[in-house]
Amino acid sequence: IEIAPPVVMLRAGEHDGAALLEEMKHHWSAQEIDAWRERLAPIDTAIHANSTQVRALLADAPDDPRLDDMLTPGVRRVIEDHGLYRVV
Repeated sequence: IEIAPPVVMLRAGEHDGAALLEEMKHHWSAQEIDAWRERLAPIDTAIHANSTQVRALLADAPDDPRLDDMLTPGVRRVIEDHGLYRVV
């Protein structure tokens, strides 16, 4: 957090994070919520994937074409170059 502040990617179609910020009121101070408000990043296109799915496919079927729908070529390259999601 000291090196690079986190960013919260909002779900597709959620442009202002109002629901998230409203929920945060139950757990965070107004000052903390304001700090997070600056870190919200809306996205236009959703990619329907999660790390559990990606990890499973990379371990069991690294040539599965579904990975092409879940990962951009650049992300796939980073995963492969850095050995991320490897089964040890």
